[in-house]
Amino acid sequence: MDINKRFLIIIVLFFLLIAEGCVHISKENKKMLALDKAVIISGEKAKELGYDLVSLEIIADEQNLIWNQHRKDAPEGFYSLDRELRDKQYWAIYYRPKEINQVGGDLFVFIDKEAGTVIGYLRGQ
Repeated sequence: MDINKRFLIIIVLFFLLIAEGCVHISKENKKMLALDKAVIISGEKAKELGYDLVSLEIIADEQNLIWNQHRKDAPEGFYSLDRELRDKQYWAIYYRPKEINQVGGDLFVFIDKEAGTVIGYLRGQ
């Protein structure tokens, strides 16, 4: 086999390996848990903790806006969950009482986006 054919075969194999790597990366991204499934998992945890889901409003969004605002108002390291949440991709599902005049009773449930498991939760006072 001459050098040109070998070179061509090496180039083709190289591109096939790169294409396989791209497909693998694409499959990894698809393994992320959808937000609606995270809400179902968090609801099961809330019920396990004794919450009545009928009396709660559920807030879940792609950016975890409520949780990010909540954390912004607290000092660094204030929450024991900070360690467990660090370096993880997660959903922060927020439950709050529908009755606005009620004090406390809210709940954050944190769901790992990759594993689909409960990382932890934080109850309101």
